[in-house]
Amino acid sequence: MTVFFLECRAGDVPLDDRWLGPRERGLCSALRLEKRRRDWRLGRWTAKQALRRFQARTSDSPSPMPLDATELLPAPDGAPEFHGLSEPSSVQVSISHRGDVAVCAIAAHPLEVGIGCDLESVETRSEGLVDDFFTGREREAVARVPSTSKDPLVALIWSAKESALKVLRCGLRRDTRSVEVSVPDFERLLEQPATRASENFHHFEVQDLGEGARFVGWWRCQDAQILTIAVRCPGGTRSEDMSPPIDLR
Repeated sequence: MTVFFLECRAGDVPLDDRWLGPRERGLCSALRLEKRRRDWRLGRWTAKQALRRFQARTSDSPSPMPLDATELLPAPDGAPEFHGLSEPSSVQVSISHRGDVAVCAIAAHPLEVGIGCDLESVETRSEGLVDDFFTGREREAVARVPSTSKDPLVALIWSAKESALKVLRCGLRRDTRSVEVSVPDFERLLEQPATRASENFHHFEVQDLGEGARFVGWWRCQDAQILTIAVRCPGGTRSEDMSPPIDLR
């Protein structure tokens, strides 16, 4: 299984809506707040650009589909799904945005595998977040690291939880303590300079404490932002056995 991702910025998004499909334009116009519309359009633009570049790498089609021919619409559970593809369920997608940056993770694998991504800023958060939303082991991990590493680790654990809950297609409707994040060698990796693109990513794992499922994921910290991408772990697969996500830029 190969996972791809793409980041875009607000300045990349066209001012017009010709690249949106008719149902997407309806959803966008229903958003009352300008910030909501701006973030929504940024996420859709990023996803469509990711899909176009993903298809260019994995498809034999001589030319890409028009952007407005493929729509990214919410499924009944709220998760984003592409419509307009010949086999929509074979392309899994997840989007997230923070500030003027959006990311889309995309892969071709069955629906039951799933994919999730999340962007979080590295910033000081209240102790209540850790106390109320982290498991006991996660709280212990935060308590063990030096003060300079606490903010990045809290952002990473929270982001990994969000990515895993997106894989489960339930998001924050579910108790965040029902999934537990483990990050091997966090402090060492945080300080390690990256010499190649793939080395920007490091592994984490998430255990679903209720269902018993296991997720593998990758994280990186750049420009004071944590990016995490998670997928449901195929049986017997270790996170170290899976290649890091490929940048579609």
